[in-house]
Amino acid sequence: MAAKKTARKTAKKPAKKTAKKAAVKRGQSFLFPFLGEGEASYFEWGEILVCFVKPVPVRARAAVKRAIPAPFRGSVTWEGPLLYAGNGDQWINFHITQAYPGEGDDDDDDLDEEGFGDLRDISPSQAQSASFERDIESWLLQLNSEHQLAFVARREDGEAGGTKLGQWHRWSAEQFADRVLPFLEPFPGPADSTRAYANRVCMQLIESSAPHVFAALPARYRKRRG
Repeated sequence: MAAKKTARKTAKKPAKKTAKKAAVKRGQSFLFPFLGEGEASYFEWGEILVCFVKPVPVRARAAVKRAIPAPFRGSVTWEGPLLYAGNGDQWINFHITQAYPGEGDDDDDDLDEEGFGDLRDISPSQAQSASFERDIESWLLQLNSEHQLAFVARREDGEAGGTKLGQWHRWSAEQFADRVLPFLEPFPGPADSTRAYANRVCMQLIESSAPHVFAALPARYRKRRG
């Protein structure tokens, strides 16, 4: 009996140690704000904005582009410290299924039944969507280790039901005034510029998910959310 009791005590210790390590990793993963993090749903378009603390040198940009998860590699543009990456067409869900072909499930409950007669009828399985989310986070963490990130923002797709925002987003929203706003400009220039688009995406995310944070922002920023 004594031997069994000892074995049980020994078995419990590694579990506690592992739990502590996991908690530390979760805490350290928030190295930069990621607005719009969570379980995203897409209809036609998928895109992400990455703001670096310093612009990425031109000679390093090709390597950065190659590392972008495939569904977001269709349209890549640079403007100052900002990187825009998206699918570049109307078929984001098709690109997700192509990137993770071994994880498809034709019987998945989330398959689109509306019927457009084109590639919009294709929807990724839950496993494919989850893999894409994991790859986005892994890519961003690796990218931050090579070129420090100021913040990341991913627009919610209202046509697809938006994003089930996660803990990283909620933490980012509370950090917005201190860690994101300094990299935004109240008057960023032409409405079709990447800088102006980044402003709109960030402000829309904050206004909808953290209205108390949005309400405390200077009026000159709140007026340019549209």
